[in-house]
Amino acid sequence: NLMSYFGIEYDWTENSIKIEHQKYKAKDFTVEADWSAASYYYSMAAFIDELDLQLNGVFEKSVQGDSVMTEIGESFGIKSVFNDKGVHLSKADNSAKPFFEKDFIRCPDLAQTVAVMCGGLGMHGLFTGLDTLKIKETDRIAALNNELEKLGCAVEVEGNGMTTSGSVSVQGNPIRRAPGSTD
Repeated sequence: NLMSYFGIEYDWTENSIKIEHQKYKAKDFTVEADWSAASYYYSMAAFIDELDLQLNGVFEKSVQGDSVMTEIGESFGIKSVFNDKGVHLSKADNSAKPFFEKDFIRCPDLAQTVAVMCGGLGMHGLFTGLDTLKIKETDRIAALNNELEKLGCAVEVEGNGMTTSGSVSVQGNPIRRAPGSTD
């Protein structure tokens, strides 16, 4: 998408991208902030009752897969409203749901953050599309499983997916439970 913006034509067929020799066309461009980094603010927001937070530099029409965090945030009672500076976060009228489900194939780096959000709120979670997390700098699925289980959250890994249930505990006390949670 960025190459296209600067005038480069390409042919994308299956797993191959072909680009003939071309010259870029100069245009004004604003570099967007990182949605992966923004996801950590969403995770902190999930654990508080009142929220009034502005995240500058992220775009509503982003090419970053992790911009889906605005939709994910809705499941945790976080309302995202875009403005000329970025996105404003507040608590929605509806609260976090007791169950979360998402295919992370287009945004795998968000899975760890969201799994911790589920565990901290006592939400059951179903995570699929985690194919690439096993081949990063470490096996992120195994690492996440290991760390969440240390905190009392049950994690079940099957193939390239996982489920979470229960709530994360700190010194035996749950961080916070989602409404309707039975754990």
